[in-house]
Amino acid sequence: PIQDIDSNSVFPVLAFIATGLVLLFLLNQYYRGRSKPRRKRPRLKKFHTILYGTKGPSV
Repeated sequence: PIQDIDSNSVFPVLAFIATGLVLLFLLNQYYRGRSKPRRKRPRLKKFHTILYGTKGPSV
């Protein structure tokens, strides 16, 4: 009987750990895919021009 209780309590823990690992893996892939295009830096320049205008920053 003790073994049944032990196996019943261990399985949910293993399932929880497995789901956590899967979530971490998916998040890692998602952030890696998002941060990969580093060549699109001009986008920041566009935001800068929209915020501050095409003219230089007025002191």
